[in-house]
Amino acid sequence: MGLCLSRKEGPLYQEYKACLPPMQGKVVAITGCTSGTGLVFARTLAQAGAEVIMLNRSSKRADDALKDVQALTSQVTFIECDLMSFASVRKAAIELNQRFASKGLDVLCNNAGVSTQPDQATVDGYDPQMQTNHLSHFLLTQQVWPLLLKAADLRGESRVVNHSSGIRHAHKQPFDVKYYGKNGGQLGGDDESFMETITFHPPGLERYSHSKLANLIFTYALDDRIRQKGLKVKALCANPGFTATRLVANSERLRSWSDFMARLAQSEEDGTLGILRCACDPLAQSGDFFSPPGGPMATTGPAVLLDREDDLITPEMRELVWRASEEAAGERFDGRMGGWMDGVNHAMNDGQTEGSEVGMTEQEPQERHGLLASEPRQSEPVLGGALVSWNTFWVVVFPLLIAAVVVPWLLDHRIISEVVVGLIVLYLMIEGMILVCFPRAFQLWALQRPWNFLVRLLLPPIEILDSIGAGGTDLSMFTYRQWGENLCASGQVWLGSHAVVSKALTSPQARNHWLGEHPLLRSALPEGDTGRCVFLLSLSGKAAGGTGDHEAFRKCMIDTLFNDAAMRRETDDLSQSYMEQAAEDFVKMTSYNFYHASDGGNTSFWIKYLHHVIFGMDVRNPQEVTALYSFLFGSMALTHYLEPFGRLPCISQHKTIDEVADLYEKSPAFANFKVKPEYNNMTARELAVLMTAIMRIAGIQGSRMLMWLCTSGDKHGNLQTDIRPIWDSLNLDDDDELERFVLEVSRLSPPVTISHRIAQEDFSCEIKGKSYTFPKGTNVAIPIVYANIDEAAWGPDVWEFNHNRPGLKEKQVSFNSVNGVGDRECPGKGLVLRSMIRLLRIVGKKRRQQSAAQNV
Repeated sequence: MGLCLSRKEGPLYQEYKACLPPMQGKVVAITGCTSGTGLVFARTLAQAGAEVIMLNRSSKRADDALKDVQALTSQVTFIECDLMSFASVRKAAIELNQRFASKGLDVLCNNAGVSTQPDQATVDGYDPQMQTNHLSHFLLTQQVWPLLLKAADLRGESRVVNHSSGIRHAHKQPFDVKYYGKNGGQLGGDDESFMETITFHPPGLERYSHSKLANLIFTYALDDRIRQKGLKVKALCANPGFTATRLVANSERLRSWSDFMARLAQSEEDGTLGILRCACDPLAQSGDFFSPPGGPMATTGPAVLLDREDDLITPEMRELVWRASEEAAGERFDGRMGGWMDGVNHAMNDGQTEGSEVGMTEQEPQERHGLLASEPRQSEPVLGGALVSWNTFWVVVFPLLIAAVVVPWLLDHRIISEVVVGLIVLYLMIEGMILVCFPRAFQLWALQRPWNFLVRLLLPPIEILDSIGAGGTDLSMFTYRQWGENLCASGQVWLGSHAVVSKALTSPQARNHWLGEHPLLRSALPEGDTGRCVFLLSLSGKAAGGTGDHEAFRKCMIDTLFNDAAMRRETDDLSQSYMEQAAEDFVKMTSYNFYHASDGGNTSFWIKYLHHVIFGMDVRNPQEVTALYSFLFGSMALTHYLEPFGRLPCISQHKTIDEVADLYEKSPAFANFKVKPEYNNMTARELAVLMTAIMRIAGIQGSRMLMWLCTSGDKHGNLQTDIRPIWDSLNLDDDDELERFVLEVSRLSPPVTISHRIAQEDFSCEIKGKSYTFPKGTNVAIPIVYANIDEAAWGPDVWEFNHNRPGLKEKQVSFNSVNGVGDRECPGKGLVLRSMIRLLRIVGKKRRQQSAAQNV
């Protein structure tokens, strides 16, 4: 799919480009590269060092595109190729074979496409869309096949990249070989009915859809033959998603839609990610199909590896398309394939057997999704598969609903306005009834069938509204008493036994943009100048389909900020003075003011202390104090990250975050920062903005809450005892006893109650005595709060406070790990525990001195 508006580089493209594999010494040919994804592809490969061949019709736009790429590299060639003429394609192939016979061709990207053309015949007698989008590409691939084999012989592999579309399954008529024959002008589909207009099935879309299906069928059919012959050529395919290119602008039938649809589209750079992964990803295999996540009609997002569509594209269908395409080309492709086998027989001597997928390495299957794929592999929807994204809802659907009410009213067609208002009210009443009467039962039903229309319509608002407070200890325990350790809430399946939680915390996790039970606003998450997301809680582990960014960024953070220098600052004079001041505040301030005031007390201590220890900062400058306190104190800054609240201008904190990130980047801890490959080239700015989120969400919030729970005597969650007398009885000089005290507090009322992951396979669990099955891609909550009260792990006295209980350290899960095992363990765990031990000691002694003086 494509649109007419040009958009600036998207963040996903920038993330990919930052770690693009080198392409020096490789020859890449691409069709249809005067604009859009084709031109972005050509520019990107040129910048990566490849020699680029631009196959376009002669035109001013082709000249301009050539000059554009020539500004980046001298290794660029223009060859005229009009895909609506088989003669032009053959002429271009002859020139290619002559000029690159010795080098070969590493990548042939069949990118060009036209959309919704009138039902007429090309000079060769075929439908314009089918000939341009598929038949000419089939012919071109056939004619330059010797070059592909030559490159594979010289450099180990070559690739054919086809460009399909989410529209490939939008046709109303079933698959029929008539679309592949000389039937141009006789296929119909030019009439436009009212229903076709409002359902966006405009004239010509039927034939366009069949041509885009042909691209994927051709890929699979070519892959079948490559496997059979044991060749080192790979056939791959991509879907660009809903992308802002000139495809619609070049279509007479859709031009009037273009401005409207451009608002929904991703940038043409982000739309290029699929063909870039096909061409460059070293882990990509023949037959792979890359697309934005979310099913057959996916529109926007990173290019992830989809499951094969073998159930829709049968072997019989592939054979029919192959033979019909050979008939159109006038020459058998299979014969050309076999004719070069003698020259490449040694390509089969690398341990491959007949019929195997050449180039496949022994590795975890998930690793194939790794290079620059920010999402886990899945074809099932995540989070219920909403009918429209939240972006689309607020930008398009909501204004349309308002217009549907206001405009008819102003035009005195009030019945229409009343009907629309009635439907809206009915929808809201149904949502309200679900939330009030049976939110758990509805979500249990919905999460088992995420593609159901009613689920996609009703679940997205439910999961957001239900997430508000769902992870609070009190509310989550109320739900626990109703349903048990397994349940459905906040659009997630909660699995809460200690054994299941421990396995989840110690295993690789696939992630998406959620914070525990809360969906996050992607545009609010930390990212650097490159536009790539650096928020660790959103990044999948490499072994679970991630890019390796999570591990690399985490290592960068620990090496830079949680190092030996930081540990030395924990006990220096400034840190000691902060703790002494906290002790003075504790005995002098009222309990409420100590825990809640912004001037002195608990929160003030942690802001100053942690910024000194982690960043080497001395927080005394009034301007710095104002920036830090406005961002880190209170709840509004946390709301900045949450969907949909972060969309509100009164809540958005982007300006303050930039100010805080500036302070971090200029801090002593960043003085010797270096960009390193082992950190996936993480920049100082990226680390700085990442730390703004970590300090706000976890660092300050979790630390101050832990201090409150340990010292206030308040009852919270499962901590239903005033533990101050126990604190008073502790040996304050015994680090182990103080640590056990802190761990038992965090067991009964963990500062972080819930984590999350994405299920990478179908799974079953028991809920209220019955077994239910959920599909892969389901959002799964990791309720740490439930694991901490599992009698099977902790014994029958699980509800009692006992800091000497057996296994307290070994079974502890409150810091996102189990006894220190887990690649998502809180990086500040050691710092917080050591600091709490010292703080409890200093404040405890001051408290005892005050108590002794009062008793005299």
